[in-house]
Amino acid sequence: MHTDLTARITYEDEGLIARLSDGRSLVERDPRKMALKLLDAGVHVDNAHCADWREGDIAPAKGHAIALKHQMIRPDFPFEDYEEN
Repeated sequence: MHTDLTARITYEDEGLIARLSDGRSLVERDPRKMALKLLDAGVHVDNAHCADWREGDIAPAKGHAIALKHQMIRPDFPFEDYEEN
């Protein structure tokens, strides 16, 4: 089911932060785990928008954005826990 719930995703000190259009916020360091949290919250992949560097927020790295979108498209795709260097 496709809902109108949207998410704006930034990268800040706490990790990835998704601010949902209904006022909720989700925080997660691993982009694939964030994808699953977004899906559980009811956000469709087409409504998950990563911040752009020109917006003044810290945009997620391209690799994080790709991993997040991929996991939202294929939520059953297995992954190992993310380790930040």
